[in-house]
This record gives sequence, C-alpha cells and structure tokens, in this order.
Amino acid sequence: MLNNELNHTEFSVKSGDRMFVNGVVGIESFDSTYLELKLSNTGMSVEGENMKIESLDHSNGELVIVGKIQGV
Repeated sequence: MLNNELNHTEFSVKSGDRMFVNGVVGIESFDSTYLELKLSNTGMSVEGENMKIESLDHSNGELVIVGKIQGV
C-alpha cells in the first residue's frame, strides 16, 4: 500500500446489506452484531445483524462486510 493510501479512508453502504471500507489497518472486535475497526486515520464502529466479513485484503486495507448494517 502506498503511503498516501494509508492516510485515506472511505466507506460506503449499498442497500443496507453490504459495506465497503478502505484504509483498514486492523479489526479490534467482531461478532455478528458489532464490528470495531482500526483505520489508518481513525476508528470505526459498525452495528447490525447477521454481519459477516466477506473479504479482507490486508495488503490494500480493503474490507467488505455483508449483513444488515444498522449504524456506523
């Protein structure tokens, strides 16, 4: 990952059931109702139901979560 990508974080939620996040440095906590992320420039908490990590690319800091996303 390039240095300028490390300082850039974006997220989007599609149809309330799929979330894309970049700039992910680590996962602090995870279960099907709560996710706590460490991002390159901050932290993020996600609440929902039946959440699962669909993919995590450590080299690019990209994460995809599926399930009912209720709050960020």
